[in-house]
Amino acid sequence: MERLFAIFTVFVMLGSVHDVFAAYDVTRTLGYDSGANAHPHNLSSSSNANVHAASGGEDEICVFCHTPHGGDASQSALWNRADPGGTFPLYNSGTLIIDDADVVGNSKYTNSDAGIAYPNGTTRMCMSCHDGVTAIGTVLNGPNPGNVTIDSSMTMTAYGTIDLEVSHPVSFVYDETVRDAINSKKGGTSYQLPANTKVVLDAQKRMQCTTCHEPHYDTADGTYTLPLWRNFSGTENTDYEGTCNECHGAGAFSWGGAQTSH
Repeated sequence: MERLFAIFTVFVMLGSVHDVFAAYDVTRTLGYDSGANAHPHNLSSSSNANVHAASGGEDEICVFCHTPHGGDASQSALWNRADPGGTFPLYNSGTLIIDDADVVGNSKYTNSDAGIAYPNGTTRMCMSCHDGVTAIGTVLNGPNPGNVTIDSSMTMTAYGTIDLEVSHPVSFVYDETVRDAINSKKGGTSYQLPANTKVVLDAQKRMQCTTCHEPHYDTADGTYTLPLWRNFSGTENTDYEGTCNECHGAGAFSWGGAQTSH
């Protein structure tokens, strides 16, 4: 029954992925070729990715992140990873506005308020692997009862470790009030709320990793370098500029050119 439920869940998730990508390519999905693929989030023993379970080890794909029962309901009912815990840094920039004293009450961009989790939402879920500290092969509910360490051989690569101090700001509210505050302080009107359905805020209108990235669909293929890119057409410079400019305004970002600061 659990396996059937897990299969159903996969179909639901893949259905949502299909809705995002008009030019849907099954070879870019986690389960393509029975798992014998190089999708970076395919951690099964069948994977050809840089990080995966040992040969002869765990061959289920979804279990490293999802479980039909016993998940972390504070993140998602089907989430199979423990909260990463610890303190995470904010984006380090002298020109950042969302952490200004008169804006942070609306943006909620802080790591010093016990009442506001940071990071939060899907970003916190991502950091349960990408913090570079949490064991990738340890889950809440393994395929066998009581088996929470399903692979002890995997370690996160330096490339896959995300430093929130130098990455794009995440886990902050970006609504009309915050947008207007940014425009007012910068003396312009360029900042806008995303209108493209492929560049999405979460249900609380927060910017998250999943605003730009789709964890189930691999877009990087050696020629196209943007990883797991949600706004994917196959033309890298167009997709990059189009994504950034959804919030920063037309012309703010150009491929290989000068860029506005956050």
